[in-house]
Amino acid sequence: MSARVPFDDEALIALFEPFNRSDAPGVVVGAAIDGKIVLRRAFGMANVGLGMALDARTRLRIGSTTKHMACLAALLLQEAGALDIDAPIRRYLPELTGIAGEPTLRSFMHHTSGQRCALDISLLTNGLAVPQAGYLLDIQHRQTHVNFPAGARMMYCNGGYHLMSLAIERVSGQSFASFLTSEIFEPLGMSDTFCLPDDFRIRNRMAACHVKRSDGIYERGLFPSREILGEGCVVSSVDDMLRWCAHLRGEKSVGNRTTWEAMFSSPMFSSGLRSDYMMGLKRTQYRGCELIHHAGGVVGGTCQMLCVPEYGVDIVLLSNGAIPAPVAFSLRMLDILLADRMQAYPVPTPAQILSSSALAGTYREVNGDVVYDIVERNGAMTLGGPLEPSISSLYELDARDDGPREFALESSGDGTFRLRWGTDPSHLHITHCGHTAIYRRIETPARISAEDIEALCGAYLSEEADACATLRPSTLDHRTDTDIDVVMSLVIAGKAGECAYDVFPVDIDLLRFSPSEPNAMLTGTIAIVRHPDTGLVAGISVSTLRTRNLRFGKS
Repeated sequence: MSARVPFDDEALIALFEPFNRSDAPGVVVGAAIDGKIVLRRAFGMANVGLGMALDARTRLRIGSTTKHMACLAALLLQEAGALDIDAPIRRYLPELTGIAGEPTLRSFMHHTSGQRCALDISLLTNGLAVPQAGYLLDIQHRQTHVNFPAGARMMYCNGGYHLMSLAIERVSGQSFASFLTSEIFEPLGMSDTFCLPDDFRIRNRMAACHVKRSDGIYERGLFPSREILGEGCVVSSVDDMLRWCAHLRGEKSVGNRTTWEAMFSSPMFSSGLRSDYMMGLKRTQYRGCELIHHAGGVVGGTCQMLCVPEYGVDIVLLSNGAIPAPVAFSLRMLDILLADRMQAYPVPTPAQILSSSALAGTYREVNGDVVYDIVERNGAMTLGGPLEPSISSLYELDARDDGPREFALESSGDGTFRLRWGTDPSHLHITHCGHTAIYRRIETPARISAEDIEALCGAYLSEEADACATLRPSTLDHRTDTDIDVVMSLVIAGKAGECAYDVFPVDIDLLRFSPSEPNAMLTGTIAIVRHPDTGLVAGISVSTLRTRNLRFGKS
Protein backbone atom coordinates (compact mmCIF):
# COMPACT_ATOMS: atom_id res chain seq x y z
CA MET A 1 0.00 0.00 0.00
CA SER A 2 1.15 3.55 -0.66
CA ALA A 3 -0.05 7.00 0.24
CA ARG A 4 -2.12 8.33 -2.64
CA VAL A 5 -0.64 11.19 -4.62
CA PRO A 6 -3.01 13.70 -6.26
CA PHE A 7 -3.13 13.66 -10.05
CA ASP A 8 -4.64 15.80 -12.78
CA ASP A 9 -8.17 14.40 -13.25
CA GLU A 10 -8.90 16.66 -16.21
CA ALA A 11 -5.74 15.63 -18.03
CA LEU A 12 -6.67 11.96 -17.55
CA ILE A 13 -10.17 12.46 -18.96
CA ALA A 14 -8.78 14.56 -21.82
CA LEU A 15 -6.87 11.51 -23.10
CA PHE A 16 -10.19 9.90 -23.95
CA GLU A 17 -12.03 12.85 -25.49
CA PRO A 18 -11.14 11.76 -29.07
CA PHE A 19 -13.16 8.58 -28.45
CA ASN A 20 -16.24 10.35 -27.08
CA ARG A 21 -18.18 9.92 -30.32
CA SER A 22 -21.50 8.51 -31.47
CA ASP A 23 -20.26 7.31 -34.87
CA ALA A 24 -17.26 5.14 -33.94
CA PRO A 25 -16.26 2.32 -31.61
CA GLY A 26 -14.67 3.30 -28.33
CA VAL A 27 -13.13 2.21 -25.07
CA VAL A 28 -14.11 1.31 -21.53
CA VAL A 29 -11.45 2.35 -19.05
CA GLY A 30 -10.88 1.69 -15.37
CA ALA A 31 -8.13 2.82 -13.02
CA ALA A 32 -7.69 2.24 -9.30
CA ILE A 33 -5.14 3.25 -6.68
CA ASP A 34 -4.85 1.04 -3.60
CA GLY A 35 -8.16 -0.57 -4.57
CA LYS A 36 -10.07 2.71 -4.79
CA ILE A 37 -11.48 3.42 -8.24
CA VAL A 38 -10.31 6.77 -9.59
CA LEU A 39 -11.65 6.37 -13.14
CA ARG A 40 -14.49 4.23 -14.49
CA ARG A 41 -15.87 5.53 -17.77
CA ALA A 42 -16.98 4.48 -21.23
CA PHE A 43 -16.46 6.42 -24.44
CA GLY A 44 -17.83 5.68 -27.90
CA MET A 45 -20.13 3.01 -29.27
CA ALA A 46 -20.61 -0.66 -28.43
CA ASN A 47 -22.20 -1.24 -31.84
CA VAL A 48 -21.93 1.49 -34.46
CA GLY A 49 -24.48 -0.14 -36.74
CA LEU A 50 -27.15 -0.40 -34.05
CA GLY A 51 -26.34 2.94 -32.45
CA MET A 52 -25.67 1.37 -29.04
CA ALA A 53 -23.25 3.19 -26.75
CA LEU A 54 -20.65 1.60 -24.53
CA ASP A 55 -21.17 1.84 -20.77
CA ALA A 56 -19.01 0.85 -17.82
CA ARG A 57 -20.72 -2.55 -17.55
CA THR A 58 -20.25 -3.53 -21.21
CA ARG A 59 -18.34 -6.77 -21.72
CA LEU A 60 -15.51 -6.97 -24.27
CA ARG A 61 -12.92 -9.47 -25.43
CA ILE A 62 -9.57 -9.28 -23.64
CA GLY A 63 -7.65 -11.32 -26.25
CA SER A 64 -4.22 -12.53 -25.16
CA THR A 65 -4.68 -11.06 -21.67
CA THR A 66 -6.44 -14.43 -21.23
CA LYS A 67 -3.06 -16.18 -21.27
CA HIS A 68 -2.04 -15.73 -17.63
CA MET A 69 -5.49 -16.97 -16.56
CA ALA A 70 -4.82 -20.11 -18.60
CA CYS A 71 -1.46 -20.47 -16.85
CA LEU A 72 -3.12 -20.16 -13.45
CA ALA A 73 -5.60 -22.89 -14.46
CA ALA A 74 -2.74 -25.27 -15.32
CA LEU A 75 -0.94 -24.47 -12.05
CA LEU A 76 -4.12 -25.11 -10.04
CA LEU A 77 -4.23 -28.59 -11.56
CA GLN A 78 -0.58 -29.01 -10.64
CA GLU A 79 -1.44 -28.00 -7.06
CA ALA A 80 -3.95 -30.85 -7.05
CA GLY A 81 -1.34 -33.32 -8.34
CA ALA A 82 -3.27 -33.87 -11.57
CA LEU A 83 -0.84 -32.23 -13.99
CA ASP A 84 2.90 -31.63 -14.33
CA ILE A 85 3.84 -28.50 -16.26
CA ASP A 86 7.35 -29.90 -16.82
CA ALA A 87 6.07 -33.03 -18.56
CA PRO A 88 6.05 -33.16 -22.38
CA ILE A 89 2.71 -32.26 -23.92
CA ARG A 90 2.42 -35.77 -25.41
CA ARG A 91 1.68 -37.09 -21.89
CA TYR A 92 -1.69 -35.34 -22.06
CA LEU A 93 -2.17 -35.24 -25.84
CA PRO A 94 -0.68 -38.58 -26.99
CA GLU A 95 -1.66 -37.92 -30.60
CA LEU A 96 1.19 -35.37 -30.73
CA THR A 97 4.14 -37.45 -31.90
CA GLY A 98 7.73 -36.61 -32.78
CA ILE A 99 8.83 -33.01 -32.40
CA ALA A 100 5.25 -31.83 -31.89
CA GLY A 101 4.94 -33.83 -28.66
CA GLU A 102 8.23 -32.80 -27.05
CA PRO A 103 7.59 -29.32 -25.56
CA THR A 104 6.62 -28.96 -21.91
CA LEU A 105 3.64 -26.95 -20.76
CA ARG A 106 6.06 -24.62 -18.99
CA SER A 107 7.80 -23.85 -22.29
CA PHE A 108 4.42 -23.05 -23.86
CA MET A 109 3.63 -20.70 -20.98
CA HIS A 110 6.92 -18.85 -21.51
CA HIS A 111 6.78 -18.98 -25.35
CA THR A 112 10.18 -20.70 -25.36
CA SER A 113 9.15 -24.05 -26.90
CA GLY A 114 10.45 -23.11 -30.35
CA GLN A 115 7.29 -24.61 -31.86
CA ARG A 116 5.63 -22.97 -34.81
CA CYS A 117 2.23 -21.44 -34.13
CA ALA A 118 -0.82 -23.05 -35.74
CA LEU A 119 -2.75 -19.79 -35.58
CA ASP A 120 0.01 -17.97 -37.46
CA ILE A 121 0.07 -20.72 -40.10
CA SER A 122 -3.72 -20.44 -40.41
CA LEU A 123 -3.49 -16.67 -40.94
CA LEU A 124 -0.83 -17.27 -43.61
CA THR A 125 -2.84 -19.89 -45.50
CA ASN A 126 -6.51 -19.22 -44.69
CA GLY A 127 -6.40 -15.56 -43.76
CA LEU A 128 -9.65 -14.50 -42.13
CA ALA A 129 -11.50 -17.62 -43.32
CA VAL A 130 -12.51 -19.83 -40.40
CA PRO A 131 -11.36 -23.48 -40.29
CA GLN A 132 -13.40 -26.20 -38.63
CA ALA A 133 -12.85 -27.17 -34.99
CA GLY A 134 -9.82 -29.42 -34.58
CA TYR A 135 -7.78 -27.56 -37.18
CA LEU A 136 -5.30 -25.99 -34.73
CA LEU A 137 -4.50 -29.33 -33.09
CA ASP A 138 -4.04 -30.92 -36.51
CA ILE A 139 -1.61 -28.21 -37.66
CA GLN A 140 0.45 -28.46 -34.46
CA HIS A 141 0.54 -32.25 -34.94
CA ARG A 142 1.85 -31.83 -38.52
CA GLN A 143 4.96 -29.87 -37.51
CA THR A 144 8.24 -31.69 -38.13
CA HIS A 145 10.50 -28.66 -37.76
CA VAL A 146 10.79 -25.86 -35.21
CA ASN A 147 11.51 -22.13 -35.28
CA PHE A 148 14.49 -22.56 -32.92
CA PRO A 149 15.76 -25.06 -30.31
CA ALA A 150 13.65 -25.13 -27.15
CA GLY A 151 14.83 -22.60 -24.58
CA ALA A 152 17.04 -20.65 -26.98
CA ARG A 153 14.71 -17.71 -27.56
CA MET A 154 11.18 -16.45 -27.14
CA MET A 155 8.70 -16.33 -30.00
CA TYR A 156 5.01 -15.79 -29.33
CA CYS A 157 3.05 -19.01 -29.93
CA ASN A 158 -0.73 -18.98 -29.60
CA GLY A 159 -0.77 -22.61 -30.72
CA GLY A 160 1.16 -23.64 -27.60
CA TYR A 161 -1.49 -22.07 -25.37
CA HIS A 162 -4.17 -23.87 -27.37
CA LEU A 163 -2.47 -27.21 -26.70
CA MET A 164 -2.11 -26.37 -23.00
CA SER A 165 -5.85 -25.63 -22.87
CA LEU A 166 -6.67 -29.01 -24.41
CA ALA A 167 -4.45 -30.65 -21.77
CA ILE A 168 -6.37 -28.81 -19.05
CA GLU A 169 -9.64 -30.12 -20.48
CA ARG A 170 -8.46 -33.73 -20.62
CA VAL A 171 -6.94 -33.71 -17.15
CA SER A 172 -9.83 -31.90 -15.44
CA GLY A 173 -12.61 -33.71 -17.28
CA GLN A 174 -14.25 -30.33 -17.89
CA SER A 175 -14.36 -27.87 -20.74
CA PHE A 176 -11.76 -25.14 -20.52
CA ALA A 177 -14.54 -22.59 -20.01
CA SER A 178 -16.15 -24.57 -17.17
CA PHE A 179 -12.83 -25.03 -15.37
CA LEU A 180 -11.98 -21.32 -15.47
CA THR A 181 -15.47 -20.39 -14.33
CA SER A 182 -15.59 -22.77 -11.37
CA GLU A 183 -11.98 -22.47 -10.22
CA ILE A 184 -11.13 -18.81 -10.95
CA PHE A 185 -13.99 -16.52 -11.97
CA GLU A 186 -16.64 -17.59 -9.45
CA PRO A 187 -14.29 -17.66 -6.41
CA LEU A 188 -13.14 -14.12 -7.27
CA GLY A 189 -16.66 -12.81 -7.86
CA MET A 190 -16.02 -12.11 -11.55
CA SER A 191 -19.65 -12.55 -12.56
CA ASP A 192 -19.31 -10.70 -15.87
CA THR A 193 -16.40 -12.81 -17.09
CA PHE A 194 -16.71 -15.90 -19.27
CA CYS A 195 -15.05 -17.79 -22.14
CA LEU A 196 -16.34 -17.42 -25.68
CA PRO A 197 -14.82 -19.82 -28.26
CA ASP A 198 -15.86 -17.85 -31.36
CA ASP A 199 -17.29 -14.55 -32.55
CA PHE A 200 -20.41 -16.04 -34.10
CA ARG A 201 -22.35 -16.22 -30.82
CA ILE A 202 -24.28 -13.20 -29.57
CA ARG A 203 -24.07 -12.50 -25.85
CA ASN A 204 -25.95 -9.99 -23.74
CA ARG A 205 -24.14 -6.71 -22.96
CA MET A 206 -21.18 -7.62 -25.14
CA ALA A 207 -19.70 -5.04 -27.51
CA ALA A 208 -19.16 -5.83 -31.18
CA CYS A 209 -15.61 -5.68 -32.52
CA HIS A 210 -15.06 -3.16 -35.31
CA VAL A 211 -12.59 -3.01 -38.20
CA LYS A 212 -12.37 0.28 -40.14
CA ARG A 213 -12.02 -0.01 -43.90
CA SER A 214 -10.03 2.40 -46.05
CA ASP A 215 -13.27 4.15 -47.06
CA GLY A 216 -14.17 4.82 -43.42
CA ILE A 217 -16.90 2.18 -43.20
CA TYR A 218 -16.81 -0.21 -40.23
CA GLU A 219 -17.08 -3.97 -40.59
CA ARG A 220 -17.72 -6.52 -37.86
CA GLY A 221 -14.47 -7.99 -36.57
CA LEU A 222 -14.60 -11.78 -36.49
CA PHE A 223 -11.66 -13.75 -35.14
CA PRO A 224 -10.86 -16.58 -37.59
CA SER A 225 -11.40 -19.53 -35.25
CA ARG A 226 -14.28 -21.60 -33.87
CA GLU A 227 -12.18 -22.94 -31.00
CA ILE A 228 -10.54 -20.05 -29.17
CA LEU A 229 -9.26 -21.28 -25.79
CA GLY A 230 -6.44 -20.15 -23.51
CA GLU A 231 -4.83 -18.21 -26.32
CA GLY A 232 -7.54 -15.55 -26.06
CA CYS A 233 -11.11 -16.68 -25.29
CA VAL A 234 -12.02 -14.57 -22.24
CA VAL A 235 -14.64 -11.83 -22.29
CA SER A 236 -14.82 -9.49 -19.30
CA SER A 237 -15.84 -6.11 -17.95
CA VAL A 238 -13.74 -3.30 -16.54
CA ASP A 239 -15.09 -3.95 -13.02
CA ASP A 240 -14.17 -7.63 -13.14
CA MET A 241 -10.72 -6.88 -14.55
CA LEU A 242 -10.01 -4.33 -11.81
CA ARG A 243 -11.08 -6.99 -9.31
CA TRP A 244 -8.66 -9.41 -11.01
CA CYS A 245 -5.82 -6.85 -10.88
CA ALA A 246 -6.33 -6.32 -7.15
CA HIS A 247 -6.02 -10.07 -6.61
CA LEU A 248 -3.01 -10.28 -8.90
CA ARG A 249 -0.91 -7.88 -6.84
CA GLY A 250 -2.57 -8.44 -3.45
CA GLU A 251 -3.45 -11.24 -1.06
CA LYS A 252 -4.29 -14.45 -2.91
CA SER A 253 -7.51 -16.40 -2.41
CA VAL A 254 -7.05 -18.58 -5.53
CA GLY A 255 -3.79 -20.50 -5.81
CA ASN A 256 -1.18 -21.23 -3.16
CA ARG A 257 2.18 -19.54 -2.63
CA THR A 258 4.07 -22.01 -4.83
CA THR A 259 1.62 -21.43 -7.67
CA TRP A 260 2.07 -17.67 -7.57
CA GLU A 261 5.83 -17.94 -7.31
CA ALA A 262 5.65 -19.93 -10.55
CA MET A 263 3.29 -17.37 -12.12
CA PHE A 264 5.83 -14.61 -11.53
CA SER A 265 8.86 -16.66 -12.59
CA SER A 266 10.66 -16.07 -15.88
CA PRO A 267 13.01 -18.35 -17.83
CA MET A 268 16.62 -17.84 -18.80
CA PHE A 269 17.43 -18.19 -22.47
CA SER A 270 20.31 -20.42 -23.58
CA SER A 271 22.30 -17.19 -24.11
CA GLY A 272 22.23 -16.53 -20.35
CA LEU A 273 19.85 -13.57 -20.71
CA ARG A 274 16.73 -13.71 -18.52
CA SER A 275 13.38 -13.16 -20.20
CA ASP A 276 11.02 -10.45 -18.98
CA TYR A 277 8.06 -12.68 -19.91
CA MET A 278 6.64 -14.70 -17.03
CA MET A 279 3.62 -17.01 -17.23
CA GLY A 280 1.32 -15.05 -19.50
CA LEU A 281 2.52 -11.83 -17.86
CA LYS A 282 5.33 -9.36 -18.49
CA ARG A 283 7.55 -7.63 -15.95
CA THR A 284 9.16 -4.47 -17.32
CA GLN A 285 10.47 -1.11 -16.10
CA TYR A 286 9.05 2.29 -17.00
CA ARG A 287 10.25 5.60 -15.56
CA GLY A 288 11.57 4.02 -12.39
CA CYS A 289 8.52 1.78 -11.83
CA GLU A 290 8.19 -1.97 -12.13
CA LEU A 291 5.15 -2.90 -14.21
CA ILE A 292 3.23 -6.19 -14.35
CA HIS A 293 1.12 -6.26 -17.48
CA HIS A 294 -0.16 -7.99 -20.61
CA ALA A 295 -2.01 -6.73 -23.65
CA GLY A 296 -4.45 -8.50 -25.93
CA GLY A 297 -5.66 -8.12 -29.46
CA VAL A 298 -8.43 -9.65 -31.55
CA VAL A 299 -9.79 -8.73 -34.97
CA GLY A 300 -11.35 -5.35 -34.21
CA GLY A 301 -10.47 -5.07 -30.53
CA THR A 302 -7.67 -4.55 -28.02
CA CYS A 303 -7.06 -4.78 -24.29
CA GLN A 304 -4.40 -3.74 -21.82
CA MET A 305 -4.09 -4.75 -18.15
CA LEU A 306 -1.34 -3.05 -16.15
CA CYS A 307 -0.42 -3.09 -12.46
CA VAL A 308 2.21 -1.09 -10.57
CA PRO A 309 2.52 -3.06 -7.31
CA GLU A 310 4.79 -0.54 -5.58
CA TYR A 311 2.16 2.21 -5.84
CA GLY A 312 -0.99 0.07 -5.88
CA VAL A 313 -1.99 1.28 -9.35
CA ASP A 314 -4.21 -0.82 -11.63
CA ILE A 315 -5.20 0.17 -15.18
CA VAL A 316 -7.61 -1.62 -17.52
CA LEU A 317 -8.38 -0.62 -21.11
CA LEU A 318 -11.02 -2.52 -23.11
CA SER A 319 -11.53 -1.32 -26.68
CA ASN A 320 -13.65 -2.59 -29.56
CA GLY A 321 -11.67 -1.01 -32.38
CA ALA A 322 -10.66 2.48 -31.23
CA ILE A 323 -7.21 1.99 -29.68
CA PRO A 324 -4.69 0.14 -31.88
CA ALA A 325 -1.79 0.56 -29.41
CA PRO A 326 -3.21 -0.01 -25.89
CA VAL A 327 0.21 -0.51 -24.27
CA ALA A 328 1.41 2.96 -25.22
CA PHE A 329 -1.94 4.44 -24.24
CA SER A 330 -1.80 2.87 -20.77
CA LEU A 331 1.64 4.43 -20.26
CA ARG A 332 0.21 7.87 -21.06
CA MET A 333 -2.35 7.22 -18.32
CA LEU A 334 0.44 6.20 -15.95
CA ASP A 335 2.34 9.40 -16.75
CA ILE A 336 -0.63 11.31 -15.33
CA LEU A 337 -1.55 9.02 -12.43
CA LEU A 338 2.02 8.91 -11.10
CA ALA A 339 3.27 12.27 -12.37
CA ASP A 340 4.75 13.28 -9.01
CA ARG A 341 6.30 9.88 -8.36
CA MET A 342 7.97 9.69 -11.78
CA GLN A 343 9.04 13.30 -12.30
CA ALA A 344 12.71 12.40 -11.81
CA TYR A 345 12.52 10.06 -14.81
CA PRO A 346 11.97 11.58 -18.29
CA VAL A 347 9.37 10.16 -20.65
CA PRO A 348 11.20 7.87 -23.11
CA THR A 349 11.17 9.14 -26.68
CA PRO A 350 11.91 7.05 -29.78
CA ALA A 351 15.18 7.59 -31.58
CA GLN A 352 14.98 10.04 -34.47
CA ILE A 353 16.18 9.26 -37.97
CA LEU A 354 15.97 10.75 -41.45
CA SER A 355 15.00 8.59 -44.41
CA SER A 356 18.33 9.64 -45.95
CA SER A 357 20.34 8.48 -42.93
CA ALA A 358 23.32 6.20 -43.50
CA LEU A 359 21.67 3.74 -41.10
CA ALA A 360 18.40 3.45 -43.05
CA GLY A 361 17.87 0.57 -45.45
CA THR A 362 17.17 -3.15 -45.78
CA TYR A 363 19.42 -5.58 -43.94
CA ARG A 364 19.76 -9.33 -44.51
CA GLU A 365 21.24 -11.79 -42.04
CA VAL A 366 24.71 -12.76 -43.31
CA ASN A 367 24.21 -16.47 -42.65
CA GLY A 368 20.47 -16.70 -43.13
CA ASP A 369 17.33 -15.34 -44.73
CA VAL A 370 15.99 -13.05 -41.99
CA VAL A 371 15.37 -9.52 -43.28
CA TYR A 372 14.63 -6.25 -41.49
CA ASP A 373 14.24 -2.65 -42.62
CA ILE A 374 15.51 0.34 -40.68
CA VAL A 375 12.93 2.96 -41.64
CA GLU A 376 11.68 6.38 -40.63
CA ARG A 377 8.04 6.75 -39.57
CA ASN A 378 6.91 10.21 -38.55
CA GLY A 379 10.50 11.06 -37.78
CA ALA A 380 11.00 8.04 -35.50
CA MET A 381 13.42 5.18 -36.10
CA THR A 382 11.73 1.78 -36.42
CA LEU A 383 12.64 -1.84 -37.05
CA GLY A 384 10.33 -2.73 -39.92
CA GLY A 385 10.15 -5.03 -42.90
CA PRO A 386 8.45 -8.32 -43.69
CA LEU A 387 9.28 -9.78 -40.23
CA GLU A 388 8.53 -6.59 -38.30
CA PRO A 389 8.07 -7.09 -34.53
CA SER A 390 4.72 -6.18 -33.02
CA ILE A 391 6.24 -3.11 -31.31
CA SER A 392 8.74 -1.55 -33.71
CA SER A 393 9.92 1.81 -32.29
CA LEU A 394 13.63 1.96 -31.45
CA TYR A 395 15.12 3.79 -28.47
CA GLU A 396 18.77 4.80 -28.32
CA LEU A 397 20.68 3.51 -25.32
CA ASP A 398 23.23 5.60 -23.44
CA ALA A 399 26.64 5.32 -25.07
CA ARG A 400 30.09 6.88 -24.83
CA ASP A 401 30.84 9.60 -27.34
CA ASP A 402 33.41 7.37 -29.03
CA GLY A 403 31.42 4.15 -28.71
CA PRO A 404 29.07 2.39 -31.14
CA ARG A 405 25.45 3.48 -31.40
CA GLU A 406 23.13 1.00 -29.74
CA PHE A 407 19.35 0.82 -29.79
CA ALA A 408 16.63 -1.29 -28.19
CA LEU A 409 13.03 -2.13 -28.99
CA GLU A 410 10.34 -1.79 -26.37
CA SER A 411 9.70 -5.17 -24.79
CA SER A 412 7.10 -7.18 -26.67
CA GLY A 413 5.84 -10.71 -27.09
CA ASP A 414 8.47 -11.18 -29.78
CA GLY A 415 11.41 -11.22 -27.36
CA THR A 416 14.11 -8.68 -26.61
CA PHE A 417 15.96 -6.90 -29.43
CA ARG A 418 19.18 -4.89 -29.30
CA LEU A 419 20.70 -3.25 -32.38
CA ARG A 420 24.26 -1.97 -32.72
CA TRP A 421 26.28 -0.37 -35.49
CA GLY A 422 30.05 -0.10 -35.35
CA THR A 423 32.22 2.07 -37.57
CA ASP A 424 30.78 0.49 -40.73
CA PRO A 425 27.10 1.51 -41.08
CA SER A 426 26.53 -1.19 -43.71
CA HIS A 427 26.82 -3.91 -41.06
CA LEU A 428 24.28 -4.19 -38.26
CA HIS A 429 24.48 -6.45 -35.21
CA ILE A 430 21.04 -7.57 -34.02
CA THR A 431 20.83 -9.38 -30.70
CA HIS A 432 17.60 -11.31 -30.15
CA CYS A 433 17.10 -12.90 -26.73
CA GLY A 434 20.84 -12.62 -26.12
CA HIS A 435 21.90 -14.24 -29.43
CA THR A 436 23.73 -11.93 -31.85
CA ALA A 437 23.72 -12.18 -35.65
CA ILE A 438 25.36 -9.89 -38.22
CA TYR A 439 23.24 -8.30 -40.94
CA ARG A 440 24.55 -6.60 -44.08
CA ARG A 441 22.76 -3.77 -45.77
CA ILE A 442 21.50 -4.55 -49.27
CA GLU A 443 23.00 -1.69 -51.26
CA THR A 444 21.45 -2.38 -54.66
CA PRO A 445 17.77 -3.30 -55.09
CA ALA A 446 17.42 -6.84 -56.32
CA ARG A 447 16.40 -7.61 -59.85
CA ILE A 448 14.90 -10.86 -61.06
CA SER A 449 15.04 -11.99 -64.67
CA ALA A 450 12.16 -13.26 -66.77
CA GLU A 451 13.90 -16.66 -66.84
CA ASP A 452 14.05 -16.79 -63.03
CA ILE A 453 10.39 -15.84 -62.79
CA GLU A 454 9.49 -18.61 -65.22
CA ALA A 455 11.53 -21.13 -63.20
CA LEU A 456 9.73 -20.11 -60.01
CA CYS A 457 6.22 -20.37 -61.46
CA GLY A 458 4.14 -23.33 -60.43
CA ALA A 459 2.50 -25.07 -57.51
CA TYR A 460 4.17 -25.89 -54.18
CA LEU A 461 2.82 -28.17 -51.46
CA SER A 462 3.38 -28.10 -47.70
CA GLU A 463 2.42 -31.04 -45.50
CA GLU A 464 3.15 -29.03 -42.35
CA ALA A 465 0.77 -26.23 -43.39
CA ASP A 466 -1.69 -28.55 -45.14
CA ALA A 467 -1.69 -25.97 -47.93
CA CYS A 468 -0.79 -25.35 -51.56
CA ALA A 469 1.07 -22.25 -52.77
CA THR A 470 1.05 -21.05 -56.39
CA LEU A 471 3.50 -18.55 -57.83
CA ARG A 472 2.70 -16.74 -61.10
CA PRO A 473 4.08 -13.71 -62.94
CA SER A 474 2.40 -10.54 -61.76
CA THR A 475 -0.19 -9.08 -64.11
CA LEU A 476 -0.19 -5.78 -62.22
CA ASP A 477 1.71 -2.75 -63.39
CA HIS A 478 2.45 -0.96 -60.16
CA ARG A 479 5.18 -0.31 -57.64
CA THR A 480 5.00 -0.74 -53.89
CA ASP A 481 5.62 1.93 -51.27
CA THR A 482 9.26 0.76 -51.33
CA ASP A 483 9.51 1.71 -55.03
CA ILE A 484 10.27 -1.87 -55.99
CA ASP A 485 8.31 -3.55 -58.76
CA VAL A 486 5.89 -6.33 -57.89
CA VAL A 487 7.22 -9.22 -59.95
CA MET A 488 5.00 -12.16 -59.02
CA SER A 489 1.74 -13.07 -57.33
CA LEU A 490 1.48 -15.69 -54.61
CA VAL A 491 -1.75 -17.49 -53.74
CA ILE A 492 -1.75 -19.82 -50.73
CA ALA A 493 -4.78 -22.08 -50.36
CA GLY A 494 -5.42 -23.62 -46.95
CA LYS A 495 -8.16 -25.87 -45.59
CA ALA A 496 -10.70 -23.06 -45.18
CA GLY A 497 -9.72 -20.30 -47.58
CA GLU A 498 -6.99 -18.77 -49.65
CA CYS A 499 -4.80 -15.67 -49.47
CA ALA A 500 -3.32 -13.59 -52.29
CA TYR A 501 -0.04 -11.72 -51.95
CA ASP A 502 2.18 -9.43 -54.00
CA VAL A 503 5.76 -10.67 -54.29
CA PHE A 504 8.83 -8.55 -54.95
CA PRO A 505 12.58 -9.19 -54.82
CA VAL A 506 14.89 -8.48 -51.88
CA ASP A 507 18.23 -10.15 -52.61
CA ILE A 508 19.71 -13.19 -54.30
CA ASP A 509 17.19 -16.05 -54.05
CA LEU A 510 15.14 -14.06 -51.54
CA LEU A 511 11.78 -12.33 -52.01
CA ARG A 512 9.23 -10.70 -49.74
CA PHE A 513 5.46 -10.72 -49.87
CA SER A 514 2.60 -8.56 -48.61
CA PRO A 515 -1.21 -8.86 -48.81
CA SER A 516 -2.85 -7.96 -52.12
CA GLU A 517 -6.45 -8.47 -50.96
CA PRO A 518 -8.39 -8.03 -47.68
CA ASN A 519 -8.49 -11.69 -46.60
CA ALA A 520 -4.70 -11.91 -46.36
CA MET A 521 -3.18 -10.74 -43.08
CA LEU A 522 0.58 -11.38 -42.96
CA THR A 523 3.81 -10.22 -44.51
CA GLY A 524 6.90 -12.37 -44.84
CA THR A 525 9.77 -13.66 -46.93
CA ILE A 526 10.25 -16.42 -49.50
CA ALA A 527 13.66 -18.07 -49.74
CA ILE A 528 14.23 -20.10 -52.91
CA VAL A 529 15.35 -23.65 -52.18
CA ARG A 530 17.49 -25.13 -54.93
CA HIS A 531 18.49 -28.70 -55.68
CA PRO A 532 22.10 -29.09 -54.47
CA ASP A 533 23.24 -30.86 -57.65
CA THR A 534 21.33 -29.16 -60.44
CA GLY A 535 20.62 -25.73 -58.96
CA LEU A 536 17.03 -26.03 -60.14
CA VAL A 537 14.18 -24.74 -57.95
CA ALA A 538 13.16 -27.53 -55.56
CA GLY A 539 10.87 -25.52 -53.29
CA ILE A 540 10.37 -22.37 -51.29
CA SER A 541 10.86 -21.64 -47.60
CA VAL A 542 8.33 -19.18 -46.14
CA SER A 543 8.93 -17.10 -43.03
CA THR A 544 6.66 -14.70 -41.14
CA LEU A 545 7.05 -12.91 -37.82
CA ARG A 546 6.20 -16.08 -35.86
CA THR A 547 6.82 -18.88 -38.38
CA ARG A 548 10.29 -19.58 -39.73
CA ASN A 549 11.37 -21.69 -42.71
CA LEU A 550 8.03 -23.34 -43.49
CA ARG A 551 8.90 -25.55 -46.44
CA PHE A 552 6.77 -25.89 -49.58
CA GLY A 553 8.06 -28.45 -52.10
CA LYS A 554 7.59 -27.85 -55.81
CA SER A 555 5.03 -30.26 -57.22
